[in-house]
Amino acid sequence: MTLLNIILRQNYFSKLRRIYQPDEGIATGSPISGTMAEVFLQQLENSIIKHLIDAKILSFYTRYMDGIFLIYDSMCTNPDNILQYTDTIHSSIQLNPTMDSTNNVNFLDLSNQKIHLPWHKHLPQTYLN
Repeated sequence: MTLLNIILRQNYFSKLRRIYQPDEGIATGSPISGTMAEVFLQQLENSIIKHLIDAKILSFYTRYMDGIFLIYDSMCTNPDNILQYTDTIHSSIQLNPTMDSTNNVNFLDLSNQKIHLPWHKHLPQTYLN
């Protein structure tokens, strides 16, 4: 852990011929920034996101780089509740949801169409002749 602390304390970047040290976090472009972001996000997913999936609040979650795609049960929650909850997780996390009234959501250059599936208590019996 000592080596990691030394690396994180030596966290500088330059802009317009001036050298800066961030107040918190890691400078973008630092060789360790991608690894630390991945460690942070995996810890978040294994604790917070796993809890939301286990509680059936989220039906599906996936992430690629800094893009997140999730499916939720509208009978259990809504986008405002999810945003309100994520705002309490960490002060540096800011989600900017893309909600579209045309039932299409774009993620990773794919257009995903929202569909409603009917749920039945009893399936009708079918007879083969």
